[in-house]
Amino acid sequence: MLIHQAPPDRTVHRMVLGVEVVATGVHFGPLLAGVLTASAANLAVLAFLATGMAWTWSPSSAP
Repeated sequence: MLIHQAPPDRTVHRMVLGVEVVATGVHFGPLLAGVLTASAANLAVLAFLATGMAWTWSPSSAP
């Protein structure tokens, strides 16, 4: 005769996984924010340079 056992309770495993996800977010969140800020700053500088170059080389600025 086989005795069926209930599946193991995974509540503790789920809680530990949730804590790990939160810890990962706390660890990598500021890093991601810094990378995105640096990328945005680089794009802003490139856009400023492109605008200045286009303005300088535009035909309307010719003497």
